Amino acid sequence: MFQSLSAFACLFAKQHKLFPVGINNDNIVFIETHIYRAEDISKKDKERNTLKIKWEIKTYISIYNKSQDLISKTEIDDSEIKGDSYIQLLKTSYAKGLFQIESLYPNLDHFTAEYLSFCDYQKKCERLEIQHDSLNKKDTFKYKKQDFNVKLPSNKNDEESDTFTGDLSAYFLNSIRVYKTKDLELVIGHLATGHEVSMGWITDNPKNKSNESGDPIHEAKPYDPDFEFKELHVPVYQEPIMHHGYGFDLFIVKD
Repeated sequence: MFQSLSAFACLFAKQHKLFPVGINNDNIVFIETHIYRAEDISKKDKERNTLKIKWEIKTYISIYNKSQDLISKTEIDDSEIKGDSYIQLLKTSYAKGLFQIESLYPNLDHFTAEYLSFCDYQKKCERLEIQHDSLNKKDTFKYKKQDFNVKLPSNKNDEESDTFTGDLSAYFLNSIRVYKTKDLELVIGHLATGHEVSMGWITDNPKNKSNESGDPIHEAKPYDPDFEFKELHVPVYQEPIMHHGYGFDLFIVKD
């Protein structure tokens, strides 16, 4: 019984992702996705003590103002897929959202995808840095030598999770995206934590090759994607995720 319960819990992870589409009446229209990883366990799998992955994606049309305040959020899809990758399901969900957005907002000022890189779970990368001021209880993104206040999303289910922290002190940058219209830049940082970070298995210190138990240490190094973000017909991708991982997107606007 103990082994079965442990196996059932070990693949659970969660991501909240924002995919900007355009500007409408000075507000930002996103396709927002809540992505959940779990085990797809059949009776045979339990007997063999094997694990298979399934993903559930809930998709919304979300409207935010430029100060990161949520104005409206409408669910448009809830579906799942089995296997290691959720990218095909994400593309389908994105297409459904895009079709509805284009119908609702025919005069949308569309974003162009400009940049994507991966920070590999560090606090600072070439284009973006996350900062937490514990004295003033303030979280900021530093972008182009300028500090921007950011607001962490409010979600009661996430706040009850063991991996949740109400500020940026416990989170690390994984991906950095930049989108543009003719008038502004939208910068999105994906903040994440997970088992590997809490265990000290990821470090930006190249001298750390293993810990006291001999477990391998991953040296965090920024890297570029193996695809051209600007050229994607459907500008979505699968965000890396840790074991027992939790991650979410935060955005800032630079006029």
